Amino acid sequence: MESQFGKNIRKIRLAKGLTLKQLAEKLGVSHQSVEKWEKGITMPTGKRLLLLAEVLEVTQNQLYETDKSEELDTVVISKVEYDRFQQALTRENELLRELAELRKEKIKDLEAEKIKGGSPVKNPTSVPN
Repeated sequence: MESQFGKNIRKIRLAKGLTLKQLAEKLGVSHQSVEKWEKGITMPTGKRLLLLAEVLEVTQNQLYETDKSEELDTVVISKVEYDRFQQALTRENELLRELAELRKEKIKDLEAEKIKGGSPVKNPTSVPN
């Protein structure tokens, strides 16, 4: 039977982008041990519990919290995912600015061509025979 403690470990581990094996290696246990904790079959004790909280960068209380589980979802956001999102958002904004600049230049070119009364040159590099 899955416990709140186990659910919290799993949520936090996944939010930090860790696999069962990676967390187990950091704790010096098997990935089966971590899996049993997450499923509520067994519980870490003593120093292992302290190390688990330290590795996951949470307090021991946060591992056990039940009435604040919604808050836990909000607080434990993977920094890697947040950074990726910010990078994508920044790149999107850069591309939108570049597109706006290109549109402005194109409009100016079309207006200048309209004033001259000519039509834009379709292929400026070709030379007639």
